[in-house]
Amino acid sequence: EAQVRERTAELEVHIQRLRVEMEERRAAEREIRASEERFRQLAENIPEVFWIVSSDWQKVHYISPAYEKIWGRRCEDLYENPSSWIEAVVQEDRQALLAAIPERVMERELIAFPDYRIRRPDGAVRWIASRAVGVADADGTVSRVAGIMEDITERKLLEAQLVQAQKMESVGRLAGGVAHDFNNMLAVIFISLELARMRLRPDDPAHEQLQEIEKAATRSRDITRQLLAFSRKQMIAPKACNLNELIADLEKSLTRLIGEDIELRFYPGQDLGLINIDPSQIDQILVNLAVNARDAMPHGGKLTITTANVSFDEDYCREHADARPGRYVQLSVTDDGVGMSAETRSHLFEPFFTTKEVGKGTGLGLAMIYGIIRQNEGFVNVYSELGHGTSFKLYFPRVEEREGAAELPEPMPPERGAGRIMLVEDDEILCRVTRATLETLGYEVTTAHSPAEALDLFEHDSRSYALLLTDVVMPGMNGRELADRCAAKCPGMRVIFMSGYTSDAVVHRGVLEEGVHFIQKPFSVRALASKIQEVLGK
Repeated sequence: EAQVRERTAELEVHIQRLRVEMEERRAAEREIRASEERFRQLAENIPEVFWIVSSDWQKVHYISPAYEKIWGRRCEDLYENPSSWIEAVVQEDRQALLAAIPERVMERELIAFPDYRIRRPDGAVRWIASRAVGVADADGTVSRVAGIMEDITERKLLEAQLVQAQKMESVGRLAGGVAHDFNNMLAVIFISLELARMRLRPDDPAHEQLQEIEKAATRSRDITRQLLAFSRKQMIAPKACNLNELIADLEKSLTRLIGEDIELRFYPGQDLGLINIDPSQIDQILVNLAVNARDAMPHGGKLTITTANVSFDEDYCREHADARPGRYVQLSVTDDGVGMSAETRSHLFEPFFTTKEVGKGTGLGLAMIYGIIRQNEGFVNVYSELGHGTSFKLYFPRVEEREGAAELPEPMPPERGAGRIMLVEDDEILCRVTRATLETLGYEVTTAHSPAEALDLFEHDSRSYALLLTDVVMPGMNGRELADRCAAKCPGMRVIFMSGYTSDAVVHRGVLEEGVHFIQKPFSVRALASKIQEVLGK
């Protein structure tokens, strides 16, 4: 009996231990299930693809549902054929990706893959970024590899847009600088031409040669103006405009320009908002786009121009780097010509890029359009495919009322003047011919080749000056700063700024500040004389 009681007590102890062990096992199972549920919720709800494969890449242990969303392929197919995902990688990226995949992962190390593109069954191409790490068992042996695959298509698009914007900005600065220096030389040519004509008899045969020189110089001036437009340093006088009215005024000219075998259709938008722009810039845009459309339709076709009010929110603007949220007026110019390849579109707005034959185009027309749009705080989208025509969609911010600088009064007819002028120009040749021009017009001229020299002359000359005629961009000090310094030394003196391109010291985005007098290089003797008469009020 004692033995039975003893055995019973031992049995009860074992049963109690078993109960504890079973409860601990059930608790562990509950924890495992909870952990698996947390893992499932995490893996199935993150936008990235989470995956686990064997260390030799031959078996897929897990692939998250995001695979089906990004790849457009079934997870079941990947379980059955673990290498099927690589078949979606575009051919150009496949070799570099395969080279980055080790045959077997032996260590708990981070595996970096190059970014690559995949092609979904619907034909869409997506950019993918992948990274992985070896996963060790309890004994330290790496038996699995876990990784993440992320859709970075939007990021790649924004990076490409940023690179393009930076490239265009750099080329724009270069173009503006070239145009500035070139305009200085053209100013010398134009002024010298007029001075030479003044010394010739009306019947002198040299007039014919001078006219040819003037034609060549004028053509060169037009090219520099296109460069300035691209670099957003073109002088403009914007005002509130109705785009429908501007297009209607130009419609007949465009019809003659494109020829009889191309049909021009204009569909004006209803209740179109106003835009703040120099009307001549719309003329430049439409003429250049019409010429390009004509050249793209050598056998005739249809050119369609439409306008509309549109609005863009922040979601749209996140995918279009140049766009800003707000209300715009859309100008759409569409042709059914030969279209363009993706390679051509990527260089479309670069200066001097052209697909036309030598001598048929400068490659500046679209660069000028790009500069005009950006100068007016708008943006442009281009849609084109080979054989399917081209559509330019230009967007200009809407305004409610007139903005910008007031229109300048008509200059008085040029005539001889009188008074003292301080001329400040760092280009010695241009300074010399400008001085000769001013003296020919009857003015007493003192010249300086730098702001420091001008300030020294003002300091040691007790006589007053009627006018300061100064370049804008000079070493050490710009023209606006010089004018401010000189104003205290010579109260009442008027100022005219001149430059081969406009400077932010005088203008903002190429728009004249109120009360600022400016003359664009290259200028003629008549234009200079008229500007001086206008400023001095004589």
